[in-house]
Amino acid sequence: MPGREALAVYPNPATGFSLNASFTLAAGQAVLIPLTNAVGQEVLRQPAQLQAGANTFQVPLPGIGSGLYLLTVRGANLPAITRRVLVQQ
Repeated sequence: MPGREALAVYPNPATGFSLNASFTLAAGQAVLIPLTNAVGQEVLRQPAQLQAGANTFQVPLPGIGSGLYLLTVRGANLPAITRRVLVQQ
């Protein structure tokens, strides 16, 4: 649907050094991609400049322990979109 942003995270569960994410934007913009653990602590913060349309990016996982996390994409003109991610190291 036009104007709707979509976020896919894979592989899930994540087992390696990085996690892949695909995100579709209606309009290009700078975004912030935080990874938050189950107690609400931000364990990673990654800025990105995404273009209108389909975008694919990697989220590095070195130093991230096993557990359940929330990956969020948020921008100035974008409601926060969050997906659950299981990391198994």
